[in-house]
This record gives sequence, C-alpha cells and structure tokens, in this order.
Amino acid sequence: MNPRCAQKLARLKAIVAERAAWASQLAQVRRMHGWVLSVEHLLDESLAQEGEVVSNATVGSRLDGWREQMAPQLTDGTLSELEQECLTHFLLRYGRYVAYAAWWEQDAAHRQQLEQRTARLDRARWRQLRRETTAAQSEQLKRFRFRHRRQAYLNALEERWAAVAPTHPLP
Repeated sequence: MNPRCAQKLARLKAIVAERAAWASQLAQVRRMHGWVLSVEHLLDESLAQEGEVVSNATVGSRLDGWREQMAPQLTDGTLSELEQECLTHFLLRYGRYVAYAAWWEQDAAHRQQLEQRTARLDRARWRQLRRETTAAQSEQLKRFRFRHRRQAYLNALEERWAAVAPTHPLP
C-alpha cells in the first residue's frame, strides 16, 4: 500500500474510532430527547377525547402515569448515572430560563459562580441582553394569556384601545 493510501486509511480509522467513542453518549442523548418528546406529547391538547376538558389535573395525571411507567428504569440498570439523575429530576417548568433557574437554585457554589461570571460582563452587552430578555418575556406572557385566557386578554386590549383612541364623530 502506498504511503498516501496508508495515511488516508489511518485518518479514516481515527474518525471511525472517535465516532464509536461518541456512540454511547449519542444514545443517551437520543433516549433523553425521546423522554422530552413523550412528555411534550402528553401536554398536547390533541390527546383529549372529544368533549374532554383538558385541565391541570388531567395533564398532571398523564404525567404521573408516564413517570410511573418510567420508574422501573431507574433501578433495572439499563440507564447510565447521568440518565438516572435526569430522569429522577425530570421537572416541568415554564419559561425560557428554566434550566438556569434550576441550576442556580441547587447550591451556594452555583450562585457564587454566577456572580463571578456576571462581574466580568460588558455593561453594554448586559443592557442589550436585558432588553432582549424583557421583550421575549413580554411576548411569552402575551402568548400565554392569549392561549389560556383569550377572552380576558382580548377585552383588556379593547379597553386599552378605547382609552388611547377615543372615537370622534366624523365631520
């Protein structure tokens, strides 16, 4: 075999070996992604039977059933330590900063790490991020209110419109 082919073969073997090393981690991520998709499906209103009212209690019982179904995997040895920990602490929270909030609440070391990192932030960049965050949270709140309290939301909009733009008779 000529040296160029041997070099390419060695590089190909190295790539395949790297991919094999990631295979177990990729399998873990795929399993955990499947969990998230399963729970997302449980939260979907399209699962409701015709005429069934979807409430927090209904969704809660669906989620409890899913957790009971998954519980044996915590002790049967099929999951890695990371997967066991993630499944044990599978939380449902609302909002775009859920992972950050859960991480920050864990202990004082995390809070200290956050304080150290924020001390190094550029103030202009911080202000920009804060504006983006405020806008995103406002948009998310509007969507939530529209989806879950539609009539009250629309009434409030109409009242605000009426207060800002009073009608005047045309000449």
